[in-house]
Amino acid sequence: MRKDKDFKFERDGLVLCSQEPNSHVEMQFVANGIEDLQQATEQFLDVSDTTVIYDVGACVGTYAMTVAKRLPNARVYAFEPQAEMFARLRQNLALNEIQNVTTFNFGLSKAKNIGTLFNTATWPDGSINYGAASLHGMKGGAKNLLKETINLFNLDDVIAEKKLPLPKVVKVDIEGHEYEFLLGALETIQSEKPVFILEFNTSNFERRDIDSFAPVYLLKSFGYSFCDVRDINQRRKVANDIEYLWEKMILQDISDIVCIPPSDGLGVFRRDLKFYRRKNRRSVQIDTISRWLKKSLPDWLKIPLRSLIRIANNIRNN
Repeated sequence: MRKDKDFKFERDGLVLCSQEPNSHVEMQFVANGIEDLQQATEQFLDVSDTTVIYDVGACVGTYAMTVAKRLPNARVYAFEPQAEMFARLRQNLALNEIQNVTTFNFGLSKAKNIGTLFNTATWPDGSINYGAASLHGMKGGAKNLLKETINLFNLDDVIAEKKLPLPKVVKVDIEGHEYEFLLGALETIQSEKPVFILEFNTSNFERRDIDSFAPVYLLKSFGYSFCDVRDINQRRKVANDIEYLWEKMILQDISDIVCIPPSDGLGVFRRDLKFYRRKNRRSVQIDTISRWLKKSLPDWLKIPLRSLIRIANNIRNN
C-alpha cells in the first residue's frame, strides 16, 4: 500500500523522493554519493560528447540522473524492472527536470523470459533496501521478502527492435545477474566494445554457486582489461588485472570494476587469459580458500595478508 507522504533526499544538486524515511538507496546516496562511478564514466567521455550511456539496473536513478546532468548532450537509457523503483525513477526524473534519459520497465538477461524478482529487503539495522532486488534470492539478514514477476529481454534484441543507438558506456548493477546480461549482449560487445562498469560483489555469485569471475572471463575473451573503479579514477596502471582483482576480492576491498575495451589505450597491461589459467590450474581450490579467508579473517590480519599476497604473486611471476 502506498503512503501519502514523500521524503526528500538531496545531494549534489539532485533531489530523490521516497515514501520510506529510512530507504537504504537514498540514504547511501546522501552519505556517499556516486562520485567514483561518475568520474569513471567521464574518464572515457568528454562533457561535450553526444554519446550514449546505458544504465542497467537503474533503481531510482542516482547514476542515470548524475551522468545525464553532468553530460547534457549525452543520451542515457535506463533499464529498471522493479515496478516500485521504476515509478520512483520516473518521479525523480520529473522532479529534477531531466529530459535526456529514456526509461524502460523491464529487465535484461541472456534471453526473452519471465523472471521472479525478490524485491523487498528489510536489513537488521532497520533500513529498507529496495535496491538489493535480485533474481537469485536475497543476501543473509534480509527480511520481509516479496516476489514480483518481471519481463526479461536480451540487450541485442532490444537494441535491434527499438532501434536504440549503441552505447559507449554501460553501467550494470543487477545483483548477481551480470553474467547472464553479458550473454545477451554478445553482438553489442563484439561490434561496439563499450566500456562496462560492473558491480563486482562476490557474495552475489557465492549464493548462486557460480564462479565470481564469470563476467570477467567472458569480457576477457573479447580483449577487455579490468580495474577497480577507484583505481581507474586515479589512472593507476595494473600489471596483472585478474590477479589484482582476485587479491582485492580476498580482502573484500572492491565493489565496482571498470571493464576497458582493447582499443581504449589507457595503458593497462593485458595478460592472455589462457596464460592466466595455465598458471592457476587449481583455481577452484584457490577460490574456495579465498571465500574462507574473507569470512574468517579478522580485520587486523587483512593488511599483512595483502602484503603476503603481493610477495607470493611476485615470486610466482619471476
